[in-house]
Amino acid sequence: MPNDESPAFDAAEARRQNLVGKRIAEIRKARKMTQAEVCEALKRTHHISVQPAAISRWENGITEPNAEEFLALYDVFDLKPSFRFLEDDISSLEIHNTPASARLSRSFVQYLKDNHVYDSKRKNIRSVTLPLLVPIHHGLQPNVSAPYTYSRITVPETEVPYGTDFALQMQDSSMDPAIPRHGLAFCSYASSLIPADVGVFVYQNEILVRSYYTYEGNDIPIALYPSNLDFPILPVDSASLLTIIARVLV
Repeated sequence: MPNDESPAFDAAEARRQNLVGKRIAEIRKARKMTQAEVCEALKRTHHISVQPAAISRWENGITEPNAEEFLALYDVFDLKPSFRFLEDDISSLEIHNTPASARLSRSFVQYLKDNHVYDSKRKNIRSVTLPLLVPIHHGLQPNVSAPYTYSRITVPETEVPYGTDFALQMQDSSMDPAIPRHGLAFCSYASSLIPADVGVFVYQNEILVRSYYTYEGNDIPIALYPSNLDFPILPVDSASLLTIIARVLV
């Protein structure tokens, strides 16, 4: 007889709720690690090169780590093989500061400030000027052939990921919360993407930012996924109708 019971693990539902990404963020914070420190540990111990933006994309459910990266995270987070990633309580992983250690930390920070070694306001941060892609709505400007133009924007250098060619300001909340409406997406020019990449596309003469997925042997070969579930998944029935402009770095 067929088994009508639901599977113990529903991958589609886990992806919809971003269970894996949220768990990565929870465990990383319990271990008191920054996204940059996770990248450094992956590179140092497993020769896996990823940028902090990639960790952010995992945690926000835009992409997912592959099998090798996932196994490496177990090691980086010092998790026992028996640790059940989605089920087990993480309270035992949390690093708690004692009152004595907290006082010591505060006194050390104060020492750095008093000796002008540390400045919490980070004065004189360098800025960089980037091209800013500006989508054009043809309903407002029907005589314009391209769906975008370029302007310029100046941002702190510390906010710009390595490899950025231009910035794009989101016009909607389709990629919320990873890229909120009016937030900046930093992009690198690309003519092709791999599945799960977040890209900038021209489709039906509109600029879109979505996650890119392909399906072999399907009537719909490509689908563009939003992060915000209030927006629909967009099937692309012909690759010729879709132009890839760039890969989103963060």
